[in-house]
Amino acid sequence: MKWVGIDIGQKRHGAVIFDTDTKQIVACSVFYRPTDIINYLSQFIQPDEPFTVFYEVPTPYGQSATSLFITAANLGASLVAIATLFPKVTFKFFPRPYIKLVLLGTVRGKDKDIRDFLRNWWQNKLERVKIKADAWAALAVLTAALIEPTEPDYEVVRMWREFAEVWRPFPAPVGQEDSTQEFLKEVMNEGA
Repeated sequence: MKWVGIDIGQKRHGAVIFDTDTKQIVACSVFYRPTDIINYLSQFIQPDEPFTVFYEVPTPYGQSATSLFITAANLGASLVAIATLFPKVTFKFFPRPYIKLVLLGTVRGKDKDIRDFLRNWWQNKLERVKIKADAWAALAVLTAALIEPTEPDYEVVRMWREFAEVWRPFPAPVGQEDSTQEFLKEVMNEGA
């Protein structure tokens, strides 16, 4: 089974794919459009394959309303697209303060502290993959999930959980499944 850590931002997004059977990072990358993540996942995960996505979810602390809105909109759009193309996906949500708490034992750590922790925790397993920019945040959420896979009972997590359940695509009417998938593929490839 594969676990995917995703960090959605305003302008850049990171994703890390981990194979739970081999205990190896399969791939990681940084993207400039949330839809690019879906195309990337398609290279490593089959549409009918079950897997879990761990999102770092935005929290209102220290962010402007505009920044929070853009990040949440990008996260919501990517979640709906992933759920549409991969019907067996499971979503879990980890707020950044919780990720810091799991990795560092405090919510006050800096990005450098998190990267240092990740380098030590993964040791030699990072040699064959190039983690850069937002992929570090994606690796952080994935690592937190490996250490403590249970979502925290935070209000923001409950809100994203409800969003994921409400926006999970309804089954297409019989005979329209292929046309829906074709339409989504066209949308994803526009501008690529």
